[in-house]
Amino acid sequence: AALFVAYITYLTVDTTYFFSLLDNDSEEDQYRNLIVNIAEECNIEVPTHPTQPIIPVYASSYPGSGELLTHHLYEALTGIRSGNVWVHRGDDGSYVTLKTHYPKQDRRGEGIRHMHRAILLLRHPLYAFPSHASKRYEKENNLERDHTGQNYIAPVEYWVKWRDENFVDEMRAWVKHLNYWMSGFDNTKRIVISYESLIDGGAGPHEAVRIARFLGEEEGVTTVPEEHI
Repeated sequence: AALFVAYITYLTVDTTYFFSLLDNDSEEDQYRNLIVNIAEECNIEVPTHPTQPIIPVYASSYPGSGELLTHHLYEALTGIRSGNVWVHRGDDGSYVTLKTHYPKQDRRGEGIRHMHRAILLLRHPLYAFPSHASKRYEKENNLERDHTGQNYIAPVEYWVKWRDENFVDEMRAWVKHLNYWMSGFDNTKRIVISYESLIDGGAGPHEAVRIARFLGEEEGVTTVPEEHI
């Protein structure tokens, strides 16, 4: 309850409109530039299936938290494909992670009986909510994404209407999502990563190393050498 009140207070005092914050150095620009740089400058092999069956890790996030970025990161760190619970099974043995938005989206997945480890990606709701709203706008208008794979930024009018109609429910769902993944896995089976840290030039590599170590604990998963991250 205290966490919910704190975020409600923070987000409603002088933070009513996210898109006015966007400029050349905004989070969204950093995100897009990072995706482009990874594709153009980094030597990343095409991800493949593992050499032996593996148990995937839950890749959990609230919608709009940067799951596309981490999807590519998990693949780059391991050379193994990442999947999602809407399409792939947990007992297929072929994917290093399975993306999920549960319990925000009511899809836990199939074949998940042996999945007991998770990576929880957190992004400040000040940015996650508008990104989530933009994805809704994109879907409702059948818009195609650009070469970076990033969603469109919804018009001001759409965001304001969506925010006014959904903010309280979304904030409650964000807290429920956080509580579920924090209480359902102990510290040896779950790590929490920060979107803000991942896109930071100083903290990003250290966060990536921490992710690689966690993924590398799974039998059959080998990660890139830490000096190359």
